[in-house]
Amino acid sequence: MTYRHYQIELSEYGNRSSRYCGLWIRRCFTLQRATIVLMVLLLSSCDKADSESGKIGASGNSATPVSMDSEGEAEKAVIVDVENSLFHPSSQTTPDGKVVPLKEYASTADCVRCHKRIGAEWKGSMHSAGFSDPFFRALYHMASEDTDGKTDRLCMGCHSSPLVLSGHGKNSELDKFEPPVTEGISCVVCHFIDGSTLTSEDDLPANASFVADPKGPIHGPHAERRCLHRGRATVASKQMRSSEFCGNCHRVVHPNNGLVVDRTYEEWLGSIYAEKGIQCQDCHMRPVELAIETARTLKPVKNPGRATEKSPMREHISSHYFVGANTAITKLQGADEHAAMAEELLKSAASLKVIFPEQITLGQTIDFDVRVTNETAGHNLPTSLTEVRQMWLDVEITDTSGKEIFRSGALDKDGKIDPDAVMFHSTGVDAQGNPTIKPWQMVKFLSFHTIPPRDSLLEHYTFAVPKKVDGPLQVRATLRYRSYSQELARLLLGDDTPVVPIIDMVTVVKSLETP
Repeated sequence: MTYRHYQIELSEYGNRSSRYCGLWIRRCFTLQRATIVLMVLLLSSCDKADSESGKIGASGNSATPVSMDSEGEAEKAVIVDVENSLFHPSSQTTPDGKVVPLKEYASTADCVRCHKRIGAEWKGSMHSAGFSDPFFRALYHMASEDTDGKTDRLCMGCHSSPLVLSGHGKNSELDKFEPPVTEGISCVVCHFIDGSTLTSEDDLPANASFVADPKGPIHGPHAERRCLHRGRATVASKQMRSSEFCGNCHRVVHPNNGLVVDRTYEEWLGSIYAEKGIQCQDCHMRPVELAIETARTLKPVKNPGRATEKSPMREHISSHYFVGANTAITKLQGADEHAAMAEELLKSAASLKVIFPEQITLGQTIDFDVRVTNETAGHNLPTSLTEVRQMWLDVEITDTSGKEIFRSGALDKDGKIDPDAVMFHSTGVDAQGNPTIKPWQMVKFLSFHTIPPRDSLLEHYTFAVPKKVDGPLQVRATLRYRSYSQELARLLLGDDTPVVPIIDMVTVVKSLETP
């Protein structure tokens, strides 16, 4: 049994990334800034090396950042020397560059006094798990030890912004904190952001490149309201309505060597979704069924509702489930509703087509193909830390009795994937050229094999047809997804870690007549 598949090599991906940047520059005057969604992970402590480079949002030069449009009080423009800031290597800051006492932050418990529905949606989301996610915490501790703490603020800058902006963030002190620090990406993280640390219009957001003002007004969809708990005024902010704001944490750049470790924002930026004005929030801040319809039609579907029980009915209210593809951590933390939503979203994301010759001959070797299409994801499949994500094809051919005569992509008893399976992922290497899944050690990617939005990859297989076989044959192809391998789960979380869920995204069955 053999197969071959196409890989998107580094040079091709680099060219694509350049086209993304060019597209962004052409569109930068119409792009508005938008909503934080979850970042994953770590970096730092590598020697500077040649690699794929992407501009870090706040790249270290002291300059006046680009301000964000607002329909209320103007967001503040501040002068930031990010590399010498108190919060480096995270790119975020405060209006005066000083730490903010934690007492200035509200907790989610304060917000849900009025926003009960929104709070219930957020609780159990990957945003709410930003600080507590055991997979992240294990990697965070590993990175901290490997780099002597150099990655601490970088990682926590997106996983718990209040921790960093209050002057903390060290690995050794995490257990002593309470909300809002332990609430991850909570209400106060997104709704107190009122500016950017980008230094020019042709920079892309990365590494939490924002200005947060916990002492200032609350930023949201409506102006001239007032928080009943803390008496804060509200500002209607356009920045929370478009994808660039999400890119603050869904684009991660190695601060030493410029390697773009997480490309989700760039993948969206070069897609038809960006061309049609479909933002991250149009899918990830809508109920799943509306998100799927929005992705398929390229037209945002309204979600009528109320922000609080006493608020007026509005044409559209954003969902705060922040549904993505992570069924592992949501299940592990008991958020079954969120896990089910993630599974539903995954099962809508792709399609398969099995392509065989019109006739097959017994005793001959034939080639066949499986086409995998990214149908509804506004970024590549998979996305984010693609050196960790596992998406693969499981292809099986059986005779009429069910006897297996071909297999590619099966799991062994330990949960490891067939090493010859077609995998959709990336391969990163360290300074010595050794493959690594540690972002803080990476200096470059050798290859990417992921599927861009509304695009397809054609995977090729070779199959030796037996001389005698009971037909017709049945071909079953399944696209499977796992957030990370069982082996990695055991390494990070211990031998007794639960089985990492595997989602069968889509299955097709084809019957083959034999002579």
